Amino acid sequence: MDAAHDEADAAGSIARNLGALALKPGSGVAKEQVKQINLAGKALAEAGDRLHNAGEKKDSAGVTAAYKEMQKQFDSLDAAAPSVYFCPMHCEGAKTYDKPGTCPVCNMNLKKQTSDKFSVDIKPIGGKIEAGKPANFLFTLKDPTGLAVKTVEIVHEMPLHLLMVSKDLSWYAHEHPVLQPDGTFTFTWTFPAGGEYTLFNDFTPKDVGMQVVPVTLKVEGAPRAAVALAVDNDKPKIVDGYTVTLDTGGPVKTGGATHMAYTISKDGKPVTTLAPYLGAMGHLVIISEDRTQFVHSHPHESGAGHAGAAKSAMGGPKVDFEASFTVPGTYKGWAQFNVGTTAKEKVITVPFTFIVAKGEGKGAAPDGHKHGAMPVNSVCPLTREVADAAFTRDFKGQLVGFHDAASAATWDGLKDEERLSKFVAALAAGAGGAHDDAMPEGVDAAEARALYLTPGGKYTAADIVANGSVIASDKYKGKMSKHDFKPKPGDAICPITLTKVNPKFTWVIGGKDYQFCCPPCIDEFVLLAKESPDEIKDPSFYVKK
Repeated sequence: MDAAHDEADAAGSIARNLGALALKPGSGVAKEQVKQINLAGKALAEAGDRLHNAGEKKDSAGVTAAYKEMQKQFDSLDAAAPSVYFCPMHCEGAKTYDKPGTCPVCNMNLKKQTSDKFSVDIKPIGGKIEAGKPANFLFTLKDPTGLAVKTVEIVHEMPLHLLMVSKDLSWYAHEHPVLQPDGTFTFTWTFPAGGEYTLFNDFTPKDVGMQVVPVTLKVEGAPRAAVALAVDNDKPKIVDGYTVTLDTGGPVKTGGATHMAYTISKDGKPVTTLAPYLGAMGHLVIISEDRTQFVHSHPHESGAGHAGAAKSAMGGPKVDFEASFTVPGTYKGWAQFNVGTTAKEKVITVPFTFIVAKGEGKGAAPDGHKHGAMPVNSVCPLTREVADAAFTRDFKGQLVGFHDAASAATWDGLKDEERLSKFVAALAAGAGGAHDDAMPEGVDAAEARALYLTPGGKYTAADIVANGSVIASDKYKGKMSKHDFKPKPGDAICPITLTKVNPKFTWVIGGKDYQFCCPPCIDEFVLLAKESPDEIKDPSFYVKK
């Protein structure tokens, strides 16, 4: 039941954004489908609330009934959502279609493109993989349609970070396959023993965002005896003569950012001459015991971001990281520091094992309800996709949401200046900044004038005069939209997105003043008033009940 209402909260949070998302330029949503998506999103959010409440009461029948209603709305949204189809053989390259059918070249059924993640194909060159013998590999990064990725961004000085662990997490390596002219990567490695290894491929496709793709390999040869994980984060570690301690500030729990402070000393003296390694004063990778959870963090205090730390910078003895966990369990982390120089690196790898306990939620509200303070942004500041309330970070007192764990981990490696810039842009995008003061995509200025300056249905000539004989994007040019997805009972709500209105966006229709959240919603409502006047209600109707 606890899991049920937590998931319902997340689904409801996303559902409340659907109306605004459907209005965005480039959404691919047909104008006539916006209303269906908006209503389905509202109904889905309300059903999610009912599921949440039933879950708290341990009401199994109530949870089941609410879930069935949510499934009904999911089906409605699926029918309205734009779909993209492609040939699985890519006979016509990257060409896509907007409806199912067969490929005109090979006659195979077209495949629907989904939200599947990127993948990585790792092939050994020249035979099997044996322990103790060098093996050559070819890495091909692929997008969700199966096409090879040709371009990736350089992040922390490398296009691809390869984090490898044995099945029992007793062995770890951080390496960097070599980029080839055709976009593939080559890599030569000798595995120390037979058995199963997981290779986490960390890369960032251009304009997509960070991807972490795990691939499991079988290595032939005699395996080592499995080593059980033993919690040891309360004791110092000595690696190559350096003593390293880890301070997590108390128990590590799910639901919030954990501050992880590493302190390095040698011969009893603090080390203050750490040099940058791959553009940062440290790298921290954390993996769960079952290898399903992955965190890659960088110390933001050091100024290490995508551009990298200054080559001449020195740091220590303390290096601070942040990490967030959504699943409780046993985790092992490997922190790496350059105790040499920039010219002659000496990297030490420091492992610690610790427990992540189940937290009480994302944060307690003032009324004591602990099922999740919601992020202030609806759009991920890194991927520009919908932010998920399960992945958050605290930034200057604001709870910031991310699309997935990988995005949140990337955020950890940015400087505060970069964070602020991306955070503000995400707020603007989530508040309609991507379409402020503009008609939806595909409607040019002439069509806008035809929409606003010709009467029809409930939209009269007197209304045109009352509005100043202008179009909404001109009348409100330069005014920033702001969507509040949590109107309170009694608040006026936008007829299109059902978000709280902004009184500055007012338009006269049928001699009455209607309020909206942004100009694009005025566009939609004027069109509705002209084409489906019977659906227009009195302004008093558009109030949060």
